[in-house]
Amino acid sequence: MLLELKHSLEPRPSDEPACSQRYAALHRQAQWATRLFWLASGLVVGGVSALAVADALLG
Repeated sequence: MLLELKHSLEPRPSDEPACSQRYAALHRQAQWATRLFWLASGLVVGGVSALAVADALLG
């Protein structure tokens, strides 16, 4: 099973046309941009919430 996983992860020459490879690369880039956006949004909301809680607790 481990050997099969290793073979499935090895890079293989692609039979896909170059335009399809470019589309896949752009899609991966867009996915990472979306993830970073949601992470940053979560950090901002979490930080504002923490400040509000600290303000309420400290009066």
